[in-house]
Amino acid sequence: MPFDGAFSPVHIVIVALVALLVLGPEQLPKVARQAGQGYREFMRVKQHLSAELRDVVSEFDTGPSASNGSAPMLPPPEDEERR
Repeated sequence: MPFDGAFSPVHIVIVALVALLVLGPEQLPKVARQAGQGYREFMRVKQHLSAELRDVVSEFDTGPSASNGSAPMLPPPEDEERR
């Protein structure tokens, strides 16, 4: 049976039993709670970074010209003879 990137219910039961044997009934709830809090924090940071990236990309899509209607221009180059 090849690994297709997803756990079947049998795999989850095996992992849970091994975790129970290794950690014991006293530590398993604490570790599970910490893992849940860590996952929740990871998802919160992921959502925040996605929103920030979306904002930055939208700034580049609209550009600063959207506010005044004209594209920003660089000053003309100075002639070296005038210096």
